[in-house]
Amino acid sequence: ENSRQTGVLALQNSTLTGKVLFNDGQIVGAECGKLVANEGFRQIVEITSGTFDFEKSVQPHPVTIEAPSNTNLILDSLRQMDEDAVSSE
Repeated sequence: ENSRQTGVLALQNSTLTGKVLFNDGQIVGAECGKLVANEGFRQIVEITSGTFDFEKSVQPHPVTIEAPSNTNLILDSLRQMDEDAVSSE
């Protein structure tokens, strides 16, 4: 975020593969399996181990996630995950 890079952060562990799309350091999209945008990002947040790679892009990515900041997006995703866990108990 601080370096304001445009590109794709690819993450992978033994069960999940995901991508987080950045425009000028801002998260603008995510893909994880068949899930995209916020749902895909929520799935990616659950990746706690594995490998990652960031590949810079020249062209900006289409915006499928709109958030005031990356921090807000992450916190909202974690809150939603907690609420989903409580409602499934």
